[in-house]
Amino acid sequence: MLLCLQLKTVQGECFLDTEHSWLQTDPRGAPTVESDTMVLEFGQTAANSELDVSRFRPFNHSRNEVNRVGDRLKRLVTDSSGSHGEAIRLFRIAHAWRESHSYPMKSVRTSAIQSLRRLGIEGTTGSRLKRLPSIREKLSREPEMKLSRMQDIGGCRVICETIHDAVLLKSDIEKRRDENVVGQKDYVARPKSDGYRCFHLIIKFENPRASAFDGRRIEVQVRSRLQHSWATAVEAVGLVRNENLKGGVGSEKWLRLFKLMSGQLALAEGCPPPADLPTSRECVSEIRDLNNQLKAIEFLENTRYVVREIEPRKKPIQRRPTFYGLEFDNVDRIVKLRPFYNVTEGIAAYNTSERRELSDSDQRTISVLVEANNVEELKRAFPNYFVDVELFGQMLSEIVGGRNISEFAQQRGARTRPRREHAISTSWLNPGKSRRWVK
Repeated sequence: MLLCLQLKTVQGECFLDTEHSWLQTDPRGAPTVESDTMVLEFGQTAANSELDVSRFRPFNHSRNEVNRVGDRLKRLVTDSSGSHGEAIRLFRIAHAWRESHSYPMKSVRTSAIQSLRRLGIEGTTGSRLKRLPSIREKLSREPEMKLSRMQDIGGCRVICETIHDAVLLKSDIEKRRDENVVGQKDYVARPKSDGYRCFHLIIKFENPRASAFDGRRIEVQVRSRLQHSWATAVEAVGLVRNENLKGGVGSEKWLRLFKLMSGQLALAEGCPPPADLPTSRECVSEIRDLNNQLKAIEFLENTRYVVREIEPRKKPIQRRPTFYGLEFDNVDRIVKLRPFYNVTEGIAAYNTSERRELSDSDQRTISVLVEANNVEELKRAFPNYFVDVELFGQMLSEIVGGRNISEFAQQRGARTRPRREHAISTSWLNPGKSRRWVK
C-alpha cells in the first residue's frame, strides 16, 4: 500500500497529512495525532499555507490618511458610483484598512486554537472582519475615536464549554509570550448594564515575519457556552424583530427579559449578576410574567422555522475554505453561505456585497465575512445569523418551569476530549522490513 504524506509548518507546528489524520508537534516537542479537521491538497507546501503572509495584500496608505478617511466616514451617508468618486475612494481605503487585519486575525485565531489544544479544552473558534456599517456607526457614536485605533475591526471569539474553561483559556492567552495583550475588559466580573458577559482581550499584533501588519489590534472574546447562548440570542431575536436589541434599541420588555436571564445564567455559573437586579426569586417571578406577555418561549421555538439556509455545494477537492461569506436576507429570511478558498477573493466579494447593501435603502441584506474550520463550526460560533436560539430557549423554559439550571453551567459537552497524558508513538513512520519511503 502506498501512503502519501504531506508535511506542513504553521507557526511552529508541524502537521502530517495522511488524508485521515494529522500529526502535531506540541510546544514540548511531543508528537500527537489529532482527528482530521483539514485535508490538504496533494502538492501543497508551507510556501502556500494559510498563514503564508505573501497571500495577504499589504496596506499602502499612512495611518494619518486612515484617520482622515475615518473622520469623513462619520459624515458620509452613501457609497454611490459615478459622480461620487470621492466616496468611492474613501470606501476603497477603508476596505483596504479592514483587509489588512485579516492576516493578524487569522494568526491570533491560530494561537487560540493552540492554547485550547495545550490545555486540553474543547472549544469553538471563529473570527470575523467587522462590517463597514458597524465601523461607521461606532465612529459616529464615539466622536473621539480614530479609525487607526479601533480595536475590534478584526475579531476572534472562542466559546468554551464552561466558565471554568473560559477562565483557564483567558489566563493562558495573557501568559503567552507571543501575544501582546495591550488591554482587556472583564465583563464577567462586571457585566454590562444590559446583561452582556464575556472576557475581552485586545492583542496588538507583532510578528517580524509579517511586519507589514504590525500594530493591528485584534479583539479576542472568550465566552462560556451559556454566555454565548445569551449574546447570540439577543442578536437573533433582534434580527427576527428587525430591532437593534444588541445596541439597546427595541422592545423594552425583551430587553428587560434578556437582562433578567443574564442574571440567572450568571448565578448558575457562580458569577456576579448585572447590577440593579432584584433578588433571584423576584427575578424568576418577573421572567415568568414577561414570558407570559411576550410568549417568549413560543417565539423562540418558532424561530427555527423562520430562516431557510442555502449551503454551498461541496467541491470534489477536499480543501478547507479560507473564509465564508454569509448573507442574511431580512425579507425572504434566507441565509446564504459562500466558501472562499482565496482570502483576496473573499474580501473582494465582501466589499462588493457591502457596497450593494449600502445602496439598498430598505436594508434588506446583511453581509459578513467570517472564518471557521467548517460550516458546522461556523454555525456554532455565529448562531445568531442562523437564528439558532435553542440553548437560550431551553434555559428560559427551565427557569419558567422552576427547575435548576446550574447543571447546564457545569456540564461539558459530549465532544470534550481528554487531556493528553502520553505522546502517541510514531514508530510506524520509521522505515522497516515492510515499510519504505517513496518519492
